[in-house]
Amino acid sequence: VAPEESLMGYKIAKESGAGFIECDASVTKDGELVCRHSTCDLHFTTDIIENHRNMLSRCSVPFQPSVNGSDAQLMCCTYDFPLDELKKLCGIMESTMNTSATTLDQFLLGPPGFRSNPLPSYGDPTSCQNLVAFREYLKYARKEGLNVIPELKDTGEPRVERFLRRELETDIYALANEFSRQILDHGFEPKVEETDWNNVGKYGGITIMQTFDRRIASHWKRHESSADIRVEFMWKSYRPKSVTNLTCTSLSDCGTFDILSGLAADGVDIFGPPIRLLVQNSSHHILEKSSAAEAYTNLIRSSSKRNKGREEGGATASMFPALTSWSLERSGCDVERSSSSSSSASDLYSPQVQPAQIGPCGYYYDSVENAAVFSEPDVLLVLDVLFREVGIIGLFSDFPASVSTFVNCVLDK
Repeated sequence: VAPEESLMGYKIAKESGAGFIECDASVTKDGELVCRHSTCDLHFTTDIIENHRNMLSRCSVPFQPSVNGSDAQLMCCTYDFPLDELKKLCGIMESTMNTSATTLDQFLLGPPGFRSNPLPSYGDPTSCQNLVAFREYLKYARKEGLNVIPELKDTGEPRVERFLRRELETDIYALANEFSRQILDHGFEPKVEETDWNNVGKYGGITIMQTFDRRIASHWKRHESSADIRVEFMWKSYRPKSVTNLTCTSLSDCGTFDILSGLAADGVDIFGPPIRLLVQNSSHHILEKSSAAEAYTNLIRSSSKRNKGREEGGATASMFPALTSWSLERSGCDVERSSSSSSSASDLYSPQVQPAQIGPCGYYYDSVENAAVFSEPDVLLVLDVLFREVGIIGLFSDFPASVSTFVNCVLDK
C-alpha cells in the first residue's frame, strides 16, 4: 500500500502493529547509507526512468534494448550516485521489468497485481516518497518510539566489494562498523532483554542487526563496539550436511550446518531461513513443520554457547539463539493461475501474476503450493505452523497487519 523503505511505508507499518521496522542499508557513491531493498534496484523501484533520465547514463548498466531476442538490460545501483542525488528520487511500487523492451518507455510493466497504490488515508497517493537515508530512518524510528531491524545490504556481492575497495578504499568490515556505530549513536539499545521480548513492540528503541553474509555476522559478534547488539543471520537455500563451509561458494546464501553451528558459538542470536524452508505439505492441503525446520531448531539449540551456560540451581536456558523467517505477503496468489495448470507464454510475466516457474503464489510458498492446494487464505495456516510448530519468535512481512493480528488475537502475546 506504499513504496517500501519509505517514510509512508514506515508509518503504515507502525499503525499496522509492526514490532520492528526495517531498512536495507545500501552503500552510496560517497560512502553513505540509503534504504533500498537491493543495492541495484533503482531502475525498477524508483522514478529514475520516468523523471530522471539524465541519471541513466551513469548507471552501472545503461539501458540496452532487446535486439534479435536478447534481453533488454538496465541496472542502476545506489553506489552509482551520491546520497544528495539519490534523495531526489521518488520510491515507486516495485515494478515488473519487460526484458523484451526495445525502448526505454517499454521497460517497466508496472507493479504486480497484489500491490496496490498508496492509500489516500495516509496522504496524497501521487506525492513523492523520497528515498530515505539510513540516518533519517534511525532518527524517524527514535522519534516515533519504534524498534529497528536494519540489514546491511549485499556485502556478499562481488560488485559491492569491488566498489568499496576501488572507489572508497575501504572494505565490508569498515562499512559494518559504521553501520553499527550509527545505530548506537542514535540511542538504540544494544540488547533487548529476554524478559521484555513479548512486550518488545511496545518498548521502542531496540535494535537487531541483520545480514546474509556470514563474515559480517561473525565480525559483529567478535568486534568490541558491536558485540552486545543482537545479530540475525539469514540464508535462502537448504544445504544438506554434505555441503560445508569449505564447499559452499556463495557469500550471501550459505546456511550450511557447520556455518550455523559456528555462528551460534560466536554468539549470533537469531537465525532466519525463508518461509519455504520451514513448512511442507501433508495430506495434500494440510501444512506442517518441515524436516529442515526440525534440523535447524535442533542444531541451533545444541550448538549454542548460551544454551550450554545454564546457571547452577536449574535456571531456564536462554531463549536465544532463536528462529525467525521471511517474508510474508511479499508475493500474492493469482486466483486463476492457482486453480489452473495453464502456463501459456503470454501470461508468464504479466503484472498480475507470478512467474509460472515459481508457482502462482510466488517464491516464498513454493515448498507447498505445487504439492498442496495452496491459496491466499492459507497464509493463516502458514502463520499457525510457523509460530506454533516451528516456534519462530518473529516474522518479516510486507504487510504486517496479518502477523500482528495473528500474534495478538490468536496467540494472545
